[in-house]
Amino acid sequence: GLEGDKEAYEKKCRELESKVLSLQAESEDNNEKLLDSERMRKQQAAELSELMESKDDAGKNVHELEKSKRALENLVQEQKVQLEELEDELQAIEDAKLRLEVNMQAMKANFERELASRDEASEEKRRQILKQLGSSSRK
Repeated sequence: GLEGDKEAYEKKCRELESKVLSLQAESEDNNEKLLDSERMRKQQAAELSELMESKDDAGKNVHELEKSKRALENLVQEQKVQLEELEDELQAIEDAKLRLEVNMQAMKANFERELASRDEASEEKRRQILKQLGSSSRK
């Protein structure tokens, strides 16, 4: 009956809400990873800059510096890829969250419509019974 439908609806809402919270937590976690990656990239860029500036007059270790530069550039490139992947993942999570919220709103509206319709049907039935009672008491 109505009570069972209401409980099922509320259970579904609780499940959707917990899914939304879980996605929000995942999203925040990904934002954190993104920020860490960016900080690391900046730090490495600064180290690279420092290395390039610290080549001494004799130009010793040019080979080592070039190797370090290439390694850091590769690392920066890898992190850019990671960053893009995290951004895509975050976007997917935000899209899923939005879909869940829209579905929840639709379910809620549907449930409220059904409730109103049942209330209306009950009221109509009550009026008919009262009418019958009224007409049978007049006979």
